[in-house]
Amino acid sequence: MMALFRLVLLLFLSSCTAVLADFLFDINAVSVYSCSENSTISTPQMSANIDSLVAHLASSASRTRFSAATYGKGTDQVYGLGQCRRDVNIKDCARCLRNATLSIRTFCQNRADVWMWYNDTCFLRFDDNKFF
Repeated sequence: MMALFRLVLLLFLSSCTAVLADFLFDINAVSVYSCSENSTISTPQMSANIDSLVAHLASSASRTRFSAATYGKGTDQVYGLGQCRRDVNIKDCARCLRNATLSIRTFCQNRADVWMWYNDTCFLRFDDNKFF
């Protein structure tokens, strides 16, 4: 009976370890993201502002590991934040934010309120409402 229990426990722990290892070490994994259904990109100008904003965030945060910015005017204005963990080197920070930018625009098409914690390394958020 005890041998059967140990075998079942061993099988369970090995399957958990394999899943956890895949999650932790897959460098292409997107950890978490959110696309608000309540906020859509309403104009082509807002979309262009988001593109400019995330490019600025990736560039600026890659030097200091943190950036907050605003682009546009009126109803097309967007707010953004980009940041990396403190232990991430500058080059990896820039790469992470560029990849997060591409991923978030793919996953959250036509959404103006989104955030992503990418690859457990960097965080990117933009919104059409001021959040900082």
